[in-house]
Amino acid sequence: MKTYREYIIQFILFSYLFLWPSQANPAGEISEDEVKAAYIYRIIKFVEWPESILPKGRDALTVCLFGEDPIEKVLEPIKKLKAQGHAIRLERLGSMQSDRVCHVLFIGDKEEHHLKEILHLIKHLSMLTVSDIESFVSKGGMIGFVLKSGRVQLEINVEASRKAKIKLSSDLLEVATLLKVTRP
Repeated sequence: MKTYREYIIQFILFSYLFLWPSQANPAGEISEDEVKAAYIYRIIKFVEWPESILPKGRDALTVCLFGEDPIEKVLEPIKKLKAQGHAIRLERLGSMQSDRVCHVLFIGDKEEHHLKEILHLIKHLSMLTVSDIESFVSKGGMIGFVLKSGRVQLEINVEASRKAKIKLSSDLLEVATLLKVTRP
């Protein structure tokens, strides 16, 4: 059960992302990166990791960011929130190592030329991969942000999440385009 404080923090994050004019965008329009940041927070609420990877309520849920991407700045407010009873921790990675504890790995679009190596390095880990790299899902990633008719939408590689032993809720699957592509 959520505490009053958690509801207040969630409201503040929602307001920051969707209602208040952004400093980066004085016209008050919601930026693409703000939408993606909100999506990441919502996504982690609908994902189940193996108990051995994320014990219920004990460890922090770690969202790792790899590669330069402006989403990092707008993702900062989620550090004040919880998801599934876990505090959320953000970690910027300078290099990719398979021994990192990341539950979610956001791969910046500047890492597209290294994508195959990154996905190969983590293929045996229960790590949810998310990116806005073009054709990310068809290249073996799990959740990709795509622009369709000027709106950010989700593509999900169901087979990649299954192989990583990550369960995606039906509520999440309903709002996405599902692709059956295996991880390389």
